[in-house]
Amino acid sequence: MTQPGSPPDPAQWTWVDLFDRTFLGPDYAVTSNAGAGAAITAGELVLGPMPLQSNPGTLRTTVTLSAGRWQAPDLQLQLDHRWAPTAGTPAQAPILELTVVGETKNLRWDGEHLSWGNVILGTASGVPTANGTPYRTRLTADRTQGRLQVERNGDGLLDVPLPADWDAGIGAGGTVQVSQASRNGSGDFTQVRTFIGSLAVRRGDGTADLSSGTLNASGGLRLGGEWRFASGPPDDGVGSDGDVWADTDGSGLIYQRQAGTYQPVTQLLGAPGPQGEQGPQGPAGPQGPAGRDGVDGQPGELVGAVAVPLLLGDATPDGGLLIPLNPGAGSLIGSELLGVDGPAVTVEHTGDGNTWTSVTFPFTLTAGALRLTRTDDSGVVAVLRARSRPVQGGGGGSAGPFTEQFDAQGFVTLVEAQTTTDGDGFVTVTNATATADSEGFITLERTT
Repeated sequence: MTQPGSPPDPAQWTWVDLFDRTFLGPDYAVTSNAGAGAAITAGELVLGPMPLQSNPGTLRTTVTLSAGRWQAPDLQLQLDHRWAPTAGTPAQAPILELTVVGETKNLRWDGEHLSWGNVILGTASGVPTANGTPYRTRLTADRTQGRLQVERNGDGLLDVPLPADWDAGIGAGGTVQVSQASRNGSGDFTQVRTFIGSLAVRRGDGTADLSSGTLNASGGLRLGGEWRFASGPPDDGVGSDGDVWADTDGSGLIYQRQAGTYQPVTQLLGAPGPQGEQGPQGPAGPQGPAGRDGVDGQPGELVGAVAVPLLLGDATPDGGLLIPLNPGAGSLIGSELLGVDGPAVTVEHTGDGNTWTSVTFPFTLTAGALRLTRTDDSGVVAVLRARSRPVQGGGGGSAGPFTEQFDAQGFVTLVEAQTTTDGDGFVTVTNATATADSEGFITLERTT
């Protein structure tokens, strides 16, 4: 699942309240031991006014969201809020509490401490004390990722493991409460109010943000998840489901994190190695029967063309996925795009970086950049079918080019090729010589 955007979009949440009405209504219950109440004014839910002075948390005004609107063991709760005095300038701010009421234990965030029952799981500094300043607080309880997280204005304040007794304490599901509570204001009896501009809830399954690091100049792509480029096999403890790990140690293996572990999904090969020594000529085999006449091929056979599918597992970010097309070894320049299978993908090309043109398949890539745009976020993989740069066959003194057969997906079979496979699974064409050009592309010429 992807993290929701801002402001809260009802399509991404189970329950969204923007308080764009006059009365609070039956979805909330209000309780207070401070002689205060809760009401909707000018598109905000207002708690109070109530005085600051008292032992912390002694005085409290609470609104409880109906269990018919939310009661589940996983939760992502987001709140837009601010506070202000009725008059004057108080020395402190009130406490804004977010509480998930379970069957036997409660999870509570009071702006500084995250507690489970009577145990404090973590403490963060920087209480939102600025009078009248808007804040956005997000509390996530995620059983799938096993994390509890608190964010304020997009900054991570706390990230702790989910308690081992979470299921037992929360029971069938927790009920959401939002409270304004008193702080020890000494002799300060200033009346203050808390203003809530929006409230949104949804399941926390898989929505804890486990990403690490920042995007850097070496390149990182978001293609249905975060891309990571690192040497060696992936670490299952890093990232979230849908993330991609590219092994840069030369294997070319690409992994995707699925159900908590990285699974190999494809392999990209690097530049070819040096030409190996010519092996000894084997004995001639017996004459085989004459084959039937084949179908005439198109002018100019393609030798060495290999199917190269490009996979998009989810919606692309704003602005699309940009793929530079630069000359050099391993470049995609000259590759042929054949079409798209699965969810729709808009494919555009630019030669100057300014003007983008939608491609018509088949399309041969030239220098510049390719932009892929997909809006479908269903998780169904879209396949951009492509074929690697073709190299013209032939050559003096050889037996001529191989006969090629292409299937519907663009994969090629070299009909006359004689091959051997070593213990590591690498295939050698024994009846061919190979010539590499200045860009590392290889031409195979049939010797027998």
